Amino acid sequence: MLALRRLISRRLHGRRDAGDVLATVIIFPAIIGFTLLCLQYALVLQARTAANHSAEIGLDTARSQYGSVPLGIASAQSFANEAGGALRLPVATGTRSGTDASITVTGTAVSLFPGFAPDIRVTRTGPEERIPRPGDL
Repeated sequence: MLALRRLISRRLHGRRDAGDVLATVIIFPAIIGFTLLCLQYALVLQARTAANHSAEIGLDTARSQYGSVPLGIASAQSFANEAGGALRLPVATGTRSGTDASITVTGTAVSLFPGFAPDIRVTRTGPEERIPRPGDL
């Protein structure tokens, strides 16, 4: 904190030395880099949230009593496509067994750095909805 005060004081009074320039050359790119890393992390979290919500919507459709895997995949894919571009190239897949249904949404997050494309994969599984008949209890 004291070093920052000295730096500001020198700037206000018109005095500069090599330490000021060196501090500016080193600190400013580090701050910009840290900011970009924080933004990239936020973009990955946003893509993961979109994939998670898409999978939940698809699972709710697929596991309902009158639902099916194609309907669940279609609803998950539709939501992922409409999620504001947070999840790039989304693909939904799913399965349904006698007791469970599962929907998987995959894609990539938007990247600020060339050559870096974080993969996102979210799978949601839940029991099928079964309404027993009065004699089944």
